[in-house]
Amino acid sequence: KSFGRKQVAAIMIQAAWRRYHALAAFVWVKQASQPWQRFLQHGETILLATIAVWHRNTTLKKVGSHGNYVGTRRIVLVVTSIGRILFIDAVSQLKEGAGNYEVLRSLDDPSMIRITLKKGFLASMDSSVNQKQRFQIIDSSTGSAHTMNLTELAGTAERWLHVATLYTESMWSQLLPVDVMSLNLDMGDKNLPVDKTGFLAKHKLQSNEASETDSDVPRFFVLQGGMLRYFKNEADEFPKGQISLQGEIELDTSARPQFVIFSVEFPRGLLVRCDTLREMDEWVSSLSEIHANIQAGDMAIYKRMELPTWGWW
Repeated sequence: KSFGRKQVAAIMIQAAWRRYHALAAFVWVKQASQPWQRFLQHGETILLATIAVWHRNTTLKKVGSHGNYVGTRRIVLVVTSIGRILFIDAVSQLKEGAGNYEVLRSLDDPSMIRITLKKGFLASMDSSVNQKQRFQIIDSSTGSAHTMNLTELAGTAERWLHVATLYTESMWSQLLPVDVMSLNLDMGDKNLPVDKTGFLAKHKLQSNEASETDSDVPRFFVLQGGMLRYFKNEADEFPKGQISLQGEIELDTSARPQFVIFSVEFPRGLLVRCDTLREMDEWVSSLSEIHANIQAGDMAIYKRMELPTWGWW
């Protein structure tokens, strides 16, 4: 009898944990979808949202010994739970604010979409291509195959192998919230969701970028995966600098609306200037909270948002 009661108790605990995990995943997905809600259909959520460089077909100019650059645009790439893909301008929402995103392209028929990891598609144009993060989206909805070349800036191309399988095997109806949460949180630090992006003015004296001529230069900052990185321009696939929040950092906010981050990478400090006090407070709050959570233990804990407590059942 004692053994039987233990068995029943174990089964009940396992069932309760499965129910909790399922609910937690549902809550996480709903919260992660909130910024994009006005673009989603009824019952649709997001699978992932990331920052990418979209390489257009127009050749612009030759830069040094690296060959020809192609026309590029930095975008937010959103894949939804039913297989739709949205190309959203990563600059418009920063300029307009309040969620005023500009949708550049929408691919609405998942049966016409394929994703490949043909990593060398620009190798002939630039010998320093970031091949580990490059992939292609091929859309055949217009009758002929249209290929879009992209570089992932907030994750690895390996994550797109999993996404590609969803398209080739038409598995969208089988996709559960636990699968979405796992794709975002369980594929390593480099694939964690983006926490914050924006243009900030970086002070020249805190940099080794010899080409800078102004005292303050605009840089595109990405806070993601426990890392703060900044990029020079639209065509830039590689960060000009980065700070790991897994190490010790110190924030000096005495000269608002600018702040200084001291770290191992920037012992003299990385000085950045915001346009408003509110913008500065948001960046400082995000950096402080993420750093504190990482130092407390779980790298992914800060992206689990407000999950339900055990008291729900």
